[in-house]
Amino acid sequence: MLSNLASDIVSAETGDIDWYYPVGLVVLLQTALFLFCQVVKDNSHIDVMWSLTFIAPNLLIMYAQHSQGMEIGVRSLVTNACITVWGLRLAIHIGVRHTGEDYRYIHMRKRMMKAGIVVYYVLAFLLIFMLQAALSLIVNCATLFVTASDAGAAANIYPLVWSDYLGWTLFWIGLIMEAFSDRQLATHIANQDPNKGKFCKIGFWRYSRHPNYFGDALLWWGLFLVACSLPNGYIYFSSPLVMTLLLRYVSGVALLERKQSKHPEFA
Repeated sequence: MLSNLASDIVSAETGDIDWYYPVGLVVLLQTALFLFCQVVKDNSHIDVMWSLTFIAPNLLIMYAQHSQGMEIGVRSLVTNACITVWGLRLAIHIGVRHTGEDYRYIHMRKRMMKAGIVVYYVLAFLLIFMLQAALSLIVNCATLFVTASDAGAAANIYPLVWSDYLGWTLFWIGLIMEAFSDRQLATHIANQDPNKGKFCKIGFWRYSRHPNYFGDALLWWGLFLVACSLPNGYIYFSSPLVMTLLLRYVSGVALLERKQSKHPEFA
């Protein structure tokens, strides 16, 4: 059965991917999470799933390629190792801090519930869970392209080039900045010194108001550079661009700027 699934996902002769399966996997994961979140009445569990939906479709493609006897290239292996480290770290970081539904989802729930419970379920499913599924696939497209393209005969046709090494370097710089910034912020919050100030000013926070988001954006530009090492990889520029726009104007910087704008220290 699994071997049949693998042959449905990828053609051993051509290496072509049936994208119905990796896309369907992301949709299935988010649908299952939607049902779980409605049972526990906490939609913010979706923040933990966010990074995991990047790992899952890539692993599915790699599994199918391996099952079909295709050689998986170094470019794909290293890039997927990067995505896995990033995804697991972020999921664990968010998961261990979770104590209840985040205020963003509470506000969305209240607004959606005004039209009734049925409308709420429809809107929550489409505007929270399916929207995030779509966004994760868009941001993940450069990595999915690398995974799909760097296997079989192609693994030897396209050797590693300078853009691979530069891309991976930017990825790790971004990941280190993101992870250390999160740790520095946690240390600041746990500090009981009344004179510490409301906002973190240590480490990377000394130089940027949002170093964790900057690091997250940077690592996606790095992965895009890796995709550019393959023919036509440049067309997946939407991957880092969408993530950067989300972090800057939607879910990251913009929310915090509005939330903290009344504090004099934040000016």
